[in-house]
Amino acid sequence: MSAIGVRQKIERDVNSKNEIRANCFVDGLNRECRVHHLNENGLFVESFIPALTGAQVDIKFNLPNGYHISTQAIVTHHQFKEGYKINFINLSEKDGEQINNWARA
Repeated sequence: MSAIGVRQKIERDVNSKNEIRANCFVDGLNRECRVHHLNENGLFVESFIPALTGAQVDIKFNLPNGYHISTQAIVTHHQFKEGYKINFINLSEKDGEQINNWARA
């Protein structure tokens, strides 16, 4: 393997350690997805066909420490072939603290 190939493999391994996968339920459909930019207000869902702005999303995911979060959110922005941003609408205080602790680590 070339040096470039080794570097790309290391980058994928590092990124996969912090990758968070979620189940997103939108309009009766369940999709497994990757999430990015997680904070106590919301996150970005990577999706080739995104949910439309204003749609309600039920989302479930585990933080890397194993803590499980299940909540609802509203799509605040969508971009075709990229994904959509959601804001949590009923995240518990404990869930928010867990997200903040994870984000600061």
